[in-house]
Amino acid sequence: MKIGLLFSGQGSQKVGMGRDLYEAYPDVREFYDQIQMGFDIKAVSFEGDEQTLKQTIYTQPVLVAFHLAVLRQLKALGIPYEYVAGLSLGEFSALVAGGVLEEKEALALIEKRAQWMSKACEETEGGLLAVMGLEVEEVEEAIEEVRTQGAKLQIANLNCPKQVVVGGSLEDLQIIKGYLEEHSSARLAQLEVQGGFHTDLMESAYQGFSEDLKGFTFKDASTPVIYNRLGTPGDRDQIQQLLAEQLKSTTYFEKSIRYMIDQGVDIFLEIGCNDIFKGFLKRIDRRIRVIPVNSVETLEQLKEELSA
Repeated sequence: MKIGLLFSGQGSQKVGMGRDLYEAYPDVREFYDQIQMGFDIKAVSFEGDEQTLKQTIYTQPVLVAFHLAVLRQLKALGIPYEYVAGLSLGEFSALVAGGVLEEKEALALIEKRAQWMSKACEETEGGLLAVMGLEVEEVEEAIEEVRTQGAKLQIANLNCPKQVVVGGSLEDLQIIKGYLEEHSSARLAQLEVQGGFHTDLMESAYQGFSEDLKGFTFKDASTPVIYNRLGTPGDRDQIQQLLAEQLKSTTYFEKSIRYMIDQGVDIFLEIGCNDIFKGFLKRIDRRIRVIPVNSVETLEQLKEELSA
C-alpha cells in the first residue's frame, strides 16, 4: 500500500471548515491561535458567510490553514505517505507535507499570493469555465476559432480526461461558451472563482509574487512533491520559478496523479471538502481509492481503516 496526499484548490472551501478540528485537538487549537494575518482567520473559516469565504483574499489562506490543520493530525496518527501534490493553492500545503516549507512560511506566502491575485482580479473581471466531454485538442480548436472574434482565452487546468478548464475575461468566456453550445455537445460549468487564474490575466500577480518569493529559502523535499507545472517532482532550484509561473500558466494535475499512480500509489487521501479529487480519479483510474479527510469523523474513520 502506498499513500499519496492531495491538497485541494480554490472552490473546495466550506463554511465552518476546521471548526470541529479546532474544538477536538489541542495541537490544532494551538496552530490556529498562533496564526497572524491581516484578518481573523478563525472567524472567517469557522463563522464566516459563504460570500466572504469565496473572496480570493480570504479563500486561499483559509484553505491552506485548514490543510495544515488536517496534516498535523495525519502526522499525529502516524499515517505514512509516499508522495504529495496540491492543486493550485494546495501546492503550498503540499510543500509543507513534503518538508520543503515550514507552516509559518507557507502561510506567509499564501497570504501574499492571495493579495496579489485579488488585486489582479480587480484589474480585469475574469473567470474559469469547465468544459466537460471534449478532448483537449477540441477545446484548443475552439479557442482558436473564437480568437477571430477577439477572444483571448487560455487553458488553465487539465485535471482529468475530458475535463478542460478555460480561463479568460468574463466577456471572452461568454464568447467561447456560446460557440461550444452551438458547435459541440460539451457540458459547461462556470467555476466559483473571482478571476482568470492560471492565465495571462494574472501577469501582475506573477510579477509581484515573483519578488516576494525571492525572500524565501526552500529546503530539499523529504517526501517527493509533484508540481502543478511539471506533473513530476522538481529540483529545489526550480521551486521559486514553478510557484510563480503557476499563477499565469496551465496546471497539469491529471499528469501529476498519473505520475504518482505509476510510482505505485494506490490510495489517495483528499484533504479538502466537496470530494473534488474523488471525481477526478473516477475518470483517471477507477481502481484507485480516494479517501476524503476533512473532519474529526473522517480522521477517526481513517485511523480505524488503516489499523484494521
